[in-house]
Amino acid sequence: MCRYSPERVAAAIDLAALKPEATSVDVSICCQKAIRYKCASVCVKPYHVPIAAQLLDGYNIGVGTVVGFPQGSDSAFIKSMSCHELIQMGADELDAVINISAVKDGDWNAVDLEMRIMANTCHTFDAVLKVILETCYLKPNEIYTVCKLAADAGVDWVKTSTGFGTHGATPGAVKIMVEAVEDECQVKASGDIRTYADAEMYLDLGCTRLGSSRVAELMPC
Repeated sequence: MCRYSPERVAAAIDLAALKPEATSVDVSICCQKAIRYKCASVCVKPYHVPIAAQLLDGYNIGVGTVVGFPQGSDSAFIKSMSCHELIQMGADELDAVINISAVKDGDWNAVDLEMRIMANTCHTFDAVLKVILETCYLKPNEIYTVCKLAADAGVDWVKTSTGFGTHGATPGAVKIMVEAVEDECQVKASGDIRTYADAEMYLDLGCTRLGSSRVAELMPC
């Protein structure tokens, strides 16, 4: 028996159209599905932000896009400028990949600085910032530390995955993230959410957003 209504699950989904070969037609279909199921947002490539913004104009659905995707190796300045440009293009939700190499090096000052700069840019223009950790590459203590820094830096969401790493969200990673942020920011699970039961599990664990390229397929009927 479902613990959450289909409407509740759909309302948590950031519906993604991020495959390298995604076309404007794919983005249009994604937006139509988001409207039909009343998803939280769509998440598209930067090139497709203007199209998504036009298609979703008048609907209570966020226009999301990615920054530093998928490896996160751009400088803090480049990421901040990307956030600014994409907001001007019509995005109001920015999913930015953390500098994974800096995390692995233990360069916490660099990690903290880029999150603070991006958060300030996003909030100045009334947009929200989700930081993607790509947890498949991180140790538990690294996941915990990034999330603590993110919460202190004013990040709105910490997100597990790009969907292009070795694997997506896991319950273990999400539990660490929820514990680390202590309600100071929200948690988004993304990648490998393939069934309605998966979606319910991550909501049970404390996630408030779910990243997926599918919505109709997740519905129980």
